Amino acid sequence: MIKNFAEHPRFWMVAVWGLLAIAAGLASGDTLVARGETAASVRHPVSIVEADVYVRQKQTIMRLKCFADDLELLQGVEPLADGSFDVNELREATEDHAKFLAERIQIFDQDGNLLQPRITGIVHIQPPAMGVHQGDLMSFSLGFTFEYDYETAPEFLTIQQNMIGEGYLQPSELKIILRQAGSDTPFAKMMKPQMPETFRLDWSDPALGEEASPEEWQAWFDRQREEMLGITSYSSVYSFIYIERFEVRHEILIPVASLATMIDFQRADPYYLDVAEQDLAAVQLREFFSVGNEVTIDGIPVQPVIDRIDFYGLDLRDFAMQSARDRISIANGRIGLILSYSCKSPPREVTVSWDLFNDVITTVESVIFVGNKVEKTQFSSFIDSNTWRWTADDSLPPLPVITAVQAGELPRLPPRQLPLLSVGLGLVAVVLLVW
Repeated sequence: MIKNFAEHPRFWMVAVWGLLAIAAGLASGDTLVARGETAASVRHPVSIVEADVYVRQKQTIMRLKCFADDLELLQGVEPLADGSFDVNELREATEDHAKFLAERIQIFDQDGNLLQPRITGIVHIQPPAMGVHQGDLMSFSLGFTFEYDYETAPEFLTIQQNMIGEGYLQPSELKIILRQAGSDTPFAKMMKPQMPETFRLDWSDPALGEEASPEEWQAWFDRQREEMLGITSYSSVYSFIYIERFEVRHEILIPVASLATMIDFQRADPYYLDVAEQDLAAVQLREFFSVGNEVTIDGIPVQPVIDRIDFYGLDLRDFAMQSARDRISIANGRIGLILSYSCKSPPREVTVSWDLFNDVITTVESVIFVGNKVEKTQFSSFIDSNTWRWTADDSLPPLPVITAVQAGELPRLPPRQLPLLSVGLGLVAVVLLVW
């Protein structure tokens, strides 16, 4: 079967006709469906897979459901001369598609190790007596069951999908509903390619469900927020801005996978950055963050001094401390940066901008600390202005007042009493030495 549908001889015909049909539909205000070979692709332009994930202490089960027209677009099946599909070819393509999804939908443990799936179930097309004809595949569904085994109950699981990778024109989406054994509360996420999502599991008290009271829910959220320092999403970019008397400091926590869409990290293993590779990545990071994200103090742009670059795993509770050097996962690793902007006197006005956006990094949640005051802001590629501004008020504590201090009279030391015997012996030693 053809794995990359861009190599399929009909691909460019389908793509061109699909684009022309979409353009015509936009121009006329109507939704058009191209005839013949492009009917299914225009009606269903996105490869959508639904995943039910059930996490137990020693095993995770993933059940997938998708439209059968993915066999035509991703596995390259073709109709016969009469426009119908060969049933045996569809079965073979379905088995190939199971392997394709098992490879492209990945689950990582806390340390970034890739869990190996076992394909334990495949639901094939049940063709009617009249057979399956071209354009009918979207009317059928396929089902797959994967199982992942491990030794200890996971605190974190990271899921990443790359069903439609580089070189493909067709987008893909993975709709995940993740449930933990013993809990009635699911996690729901819509995942796009190469955008991993990490789920944190609480085995100490997983039974908080719909029947829980508002007080129990609030206590659960408060505990989660306290344990994770307020960082609740592992795929988001967080920034912390500190306004101090002689320094503006910007601390950034950003996923490695997100940065990898902007910086080409050199690595031998596609899933990890080892310690030596992190040193090379640090050089790239210093260069990357030395431009953009302008900061001004009293109207003057100030260049950053990058004080620290740290590489973290999923345990974000050590973000305030320098972590031990170890390899990190591309899928669920994090990078912490501290950028400082010095000033000679307490600032009167500070602006901080964020302009490092792409298709993956679209929003940045920021928390600002000025003296005893804390506020939040959000930088977003969907708004025009991404500059936060602060002007001096009473939130920044003033410098302490320096006053003269009158020195008091020091007490007189008591006279020292020299022992006569020790002095006599010392004089005798000196005389003997001279003699």
